[in-house]
Amino acid sequence: MPTQAEIRERKLQELIRKINKPIAFFIDGARDLHWRTLIGLKQLIETIEDAKGTLTIIMVGHPKLGNDLNRPAMEEISARAKSFSLDSWGQQKQRYIEWVLTQCSKPKTSVHDRMSSISWRNG
Repeated sequence: MPTQAEIRERKLQELIRKINKPIAFFIDGARDLHWRTLIGLKQLIETIEDAKGTLTIIMVGHPKLGNDLNRPAMEEISARAKSFSLDSWGQQKQRYIEWVLTQCSKPKTSVHDRMSSISWRNG
């Protein structure tokens, strides 16, 4: 990857146009992300949107993540975020997430074909 930001951004946009597919980026343990990383992720989404692409970032974290996003400094990011808890879902979490991924995928595409490795944990 080029080291200059503008060239790197253009290369990424070229790649996004070339693959022409929506992208999902999963971040587990997102409660530990630095606020600058959150801002960088927002900028990444904007860069991909400028290339007419779609990037969805799914951040999994402790309730601390929701609290961090609700701070005034994170207002611009939290306005774009959807936050929800699966704590009350118990054993149904995996089935729900698989259903969501199935609804968002092309017909006849197995969720497991899309995801190479998912670690399902209780609690």
